[in-house]
Amino acid sequence: MTKPNWILIIGSIIILLLLFVIIYEDSLITADPYSLDRGLEYRIGNDVLKVEHPIKPNSVDKLGTDPLGRNLLSLLIKGTKITVGIAFISTIIRLAIGILISLFIKDKKKRVNSGIYYILTIILNIFIGYMIFTQPFFKELELSHSILASGVILGIFGWGRIIISLNCRNSVYGTRNGKEIKVYLKEKAPYILINFFMEMGTTLFILLILGFLGITIGVNKYSTINTNWGIMPNYNPEWGGILAIARQAIELEAYWLIVGPLFFFIISILGFLLVGKGLSQNIEKYGTIVSKRMVKIGNFISPKQYIEDIKRFSWNKARVIVKTAIIIFIILWIAPSINTGNGYYQIDKERVWKDLENIYEIQQINGINSIESKDRVGEYIAEELEKIYRLLPVFEDEYVQEINYEQEDLETKEKAVVKGRNIAAYIWGRNSNNPLVIVTDYGNELHRNGTSVAATLELARSLGEKNNKEMASRTIVFLFIDGNLDEGMGVYNALGSKNIDINSFYIYLNYLGLGDSNKIYIDTSSVLSAYKRHYRNIRNIKEGAKELKITIEQEYFNNMFIDIEAFTENKVSGLALSGIGKEGYEQYTKFNEQNRNDISKIHSNTLEEQVQLIMNIAIKYAWSDKPRLGDSY
Repeated sequence: MTKPNWILIIGSIIILLLLFVIIYEDSLITADPYSLDRGLEYRIGNDVLKVEHPIKPNSVDKLGTDPLGRNLLSLLIKGTKITVGIAFISTIIRLAIGILISLFIKDKKKRVNSGIYYILTIILNIFIGYMIFTQPFFKELELSHSILASGVILGIFGWGRIIISLNCRNSVYGTRNGKEIKVYLKEKAPYILINFFMEMGTTLFILLILGFLGITIGVNKYSTINTNWGIMPNYNPEWGGILAIARQAIELEAYWLIVGPLFFFIISILGFLLVGKGLSQNIEKYGTIVSKRMVKIGNFISPKQYIEDIKRFSWNKARVIVKTAIIIFIILWIAPSINTGNGYYQIDKERVWKDLENIYEIQQINGINSIESKDRVGEYIAEELEKIYRLLPVFEDEYVQEINYEQEDLETKEKAVVKGRNIAAYIWGRNSNNPLVIVTDYGNELHRNGTSVAATLELARSLGEKNNKEMASRTIVFLFIDGNLDEGMGVYNALGSKNIDINSFYIYLNYLGLGDSNKIYIDTSSVLSAYKRHYRNIRNIKEGAKELKITIEQEYFNNMFIDIEAFTENKVSGLALSGIGKEGYEQYTKFNEQNRNDISKIHSNTLEEQVQLIMNIAIKYAWSDKPRLGDSY
């Protein structure tokens, strides 16, 4: 009886685990890797404990946090796809170049020392990669472009290892004859596969070293945030980027920041190298990479063999039953992910556009950004909310909250009374714990919040209609913040009102319906990572966007929305959705008021799709009651 190829088995298990992590990453993590737990405080009796990151591994953050407060385990799991993806792109390019060149070079009797050459090419890979990756242009690339660029840069060097590996085998090559090329490729196919796994391990090792040297992938959108450790170099979740602060971690004895990514790197490198070595052993032992055991497994999972077994059912009852059970299990496993987006309650596009036109008309009559215009828009919002059946007022039986406070002029030191008005209503759910708060401000240009006001009004109508047919599990609040109040005072005054508190989860809307595509930007840095349901909300948004074929792009809005900072300072968890990103915002600020209010620049189809997305998100949030997923009332 032949002994199992344990090297191949162990390596295969590791690679399968990596694939599992990549495919089911969202199900494995409980905190968004972009979430920043800034300024968190816990009350223990009469004492207030302020959390300072990084935190050691604990019951909530299994592998600890980084200096920005990001959950390290989430960073590592989410970073698996990015890190392994770069290695994959690099390996494919390197293999393609190596195979192509090996087809046409002539054999040389004099061989180089493959071991020394292997080490030298790795050093060259690291050196060239470091020189290019430290250039300013590379650090400005968005994530997808950076992944591709990293893979290409690492892939175009090191192909000499492939040539030496392939041409050290006894074979006929150095010909351009098509038939002989086919023979060559067929003969070399097992060695090409072995090289793939070996090069994957090698590339991951190169990325490991580059990580220690401070190389990160993609633009650092958190470069404006200063921590106790200074500015963190990595924004995107990827293993090497976490290691970029290894020196500081050692100095400050935060060893968990090194152990986690190092473990992921080492295990992955071992997995690929072991598979490569195991396949080589199969060739030495059997003359092929496929052992007898592998042939048996292949026959077992072969659809053709399954059909043959069914034809001879009387002889293969047990095998057919087992295979059928496996097929049913796989179908049941996959079935929940099938697109069911068409079953959602549809918004009314015409009502959205009518609201937008009414707001536009008010601004044209009273002036853009004028107090009169803001007040008229506020009155319009309140009137529309009052028309919606069973939509309840938030502010002590009033839809409008009058705000009065004194503000000192920084130059004259004179105090003046500032007046404003928040407007809000809510749909009462079966339970008011963890209500959803859909927020926008009002009173500014049509592009900034006019579209979001129209969107929120339509959401109030459509969700109200759905609630009349089927009562929501959770309460939904529609909050319109006075956009003319400075320093987030609108939010500060709204907090503490009915269903607007630290137990709420908010979705802040602005700049909807803009841009050249239906892409929507999401900033999850303000989502508190202590609760599983918060990440489930983010996952629902991304799944909903996929159903509607809307592109979601991660963004950090920073100072775009002062209201978000007010929520964060008051420990209220939530996120922001915008039709434009930070770059688009900077371009937007250069336009004059008239251009910012041009209704013809608003894309009606894009606006409709984005409002429908938010509608679907709200339905998933408020019409579900799943204790096993963290819902407890």
